[in-house]
Amino acid sequence: MTETCTRKEFAARMGWRSAGQVSNLIRDGLIKLTDDGKLVCVAESIAAIEAARDPSKQGVRDRHAAARGEGGQGAAPEDRADYHAARAKKEHYASLTAEADYRARIGQLMESADVHATVADAMVTLRGALETLPDVLAPQVAAMTDEQACRTTMADHIETALAECARRFEKLKGEGL
Repeated sequence: MTETCTRKEFAARMGWRSAGQVSNLIRDGLIKLTDDGKLVCVAESIAAIEAARDPSKQGVRDRHAAARGEGGQGAAPEDRADYHAARAKKEHYASLTAEADYRARIGQLMESADVHATVADAMVTLRGALETLPDVLAPQVAAMTDEQACRTTMADHIETALAECARRFEKLKGEGL
């Protein structure tokens, strides 16, 4: 059978000055009550409170316990290590997120979907221009007898196609993507 007590008795057992702390922990879901909601289930509530404790605050709890004349229990070293590792990981990713936000604001970082769309647009434009070169250049080059004039005409048309492609890429910088 589960050990139970009143809220006031539980507060006294935990060394709290008032039952108000019990009410706060009930609201937070850390105190388990009996089905009728009148009594505190002691073992389950203590286990839930211990599981939710922040191991980094153990020093504060120990000092308060010492001031009350009790011995501090201290958190297990592996619990502190797990907590600190998780906290360090959280801080690391928060830092990376803040850096990414900053770099995006100053234009050093772009959304990959925007880059993909711009590159696809530029490549479609370039492909279209290159595919039309034979139809556009064949009649012009066929009538030419000077080889250098043929090269110049072809180079001009290729340069026009590449310039249009470059203009599409400049859109990345111009729109702040």
